[in-house]
Amino acid sequence: MSVELTIGEVLRIAENIEREAAAFFRRAAGAAFSAPARKLLTELAEMEDEHVQVFEGLRIQMSAQDEPSGFFLPDSSERKALPVLAHGIIENIKADLAASFQDQAAREVILKRALDFEKDTVVFYTGVKEMLSSPSDKQRVDKLILEELRHVLTLTAGPLTSREWH
Repeated sequence: MSVELTIGEVLRIAENIEREAAAFFRRAAGAAFSAPARKLLTELAEMEDEHVQVFEGLRIQMSAQDEPSGFFLPDSSERKALPVLAHGIIENIKADLAASFQDQAAREVILKRALDFEKDTVVFYTGVKEMLSSPSDKQRVDKLILEELRHVLTLTAGPLTSREWH
């Protein structure tokens, strides 16, 4: 038995992941005390907004081109992998810790959540890329994967890791 999971549904999940990330980074920016941390978090939110646009554009383009409505996976744990991963990513980023920027321990938890989010999206988007048939669409998702990897580097080397929060 096979279960249909459409590319449109997966791209909508990706859009939602990026919307939640943008909201998280905006909440964190609003709670950040230092100008460099606030600037970085705002820039990350704006990048996530751009990612929403890319996934939305892919979804609209595919529906306009009458791309196949979905793909089929065996009725197994693999067919649940992307939605389960997406749910975990969204729940993790929704945890509203941004208000806790006031103490160092909470800041470290926020940074860890942001890093986990970025790493998880790389895994999720790699799965999304495998669903796409067009080389140009795969390239667009590859670009997003590289941006998410750059976010990981930025978060590990930027003002959020600094002790200078004030």
